[in-house]
Amino acid sequence: MADITDKASAEETVTLKDMFNSYYFKAFWIGCVLSIVQQLSGINAVVFYSNDLFKGDEVGIEGEKAAWTGTIIFGTVNMLTALSSTFLLKMFGWKLLMVFGQFSMGIALGLFALFVAIKLNTTLQIVMVLLFTAFFEFSIGPILWLYLAEILPPAGLGIAVFLNWAVVILISLLTPIMIGWSKVITFIIYCAFCIVGGFFVVIFIKETKGKSKD
Repeated sequence: MADITDKASAEETVTLKDMFNSYYFKAFWIGCVLSIVQQLSGINAVVFYSNDLFKGDEVGIEGEKAAWTGTIIFGTVNMLTALSSTFLLKMFGWKLLMVFGQFSMGIALGLFALFVAIKLNTTLQIVMVLLFTAFFEFSIGPILWLYLAEILPPAGLGIAVFLNWAVVILISLLTPIMIGWSKVITFIIYCAFCIVGGFFVVIFIKETKGKSKD
């Protein structure tokens, strides 16, 4: 018990300045980039503007009905996948889940953009959005916070969380402008971010599940 207390106390004395020395810096920049990668997946673009996505090309009452129904389904899927992700986190390594999630999210968003572009069945578009959400909740959604706690002391963790929220704000401001310009291109961009994020995880992330920071 004393060792755990001493280790926690030592981490609390680490300052932001210490994050830039050779001992902490690699974990610091990887944690910060991964925090940004989580939001560049486009999850909050989907959350904030789900009504517009689910409405599709419908207008009037039919459009509102489609948006209302889709949003309820979206919320339900989001909740159920978040709850069931606990079992996957216990069964598989965090890196494996993040790699699978990033590339799967990219595929789902790519197909969503394709279906929008060719004006394919709105139901299939909704299915892609729901699959994207499920992949997020099975992977980098919850794992980011577990991973950051594994590799960073509080000083570094605070900066990583700040960057995460800064990107949330940026996405909330830019997404409606981007969707107004082109919904297809908007989600192709988020698709690309997911794929790039997947390669980042493959190259730079080490498996930490069940391992100490040492």
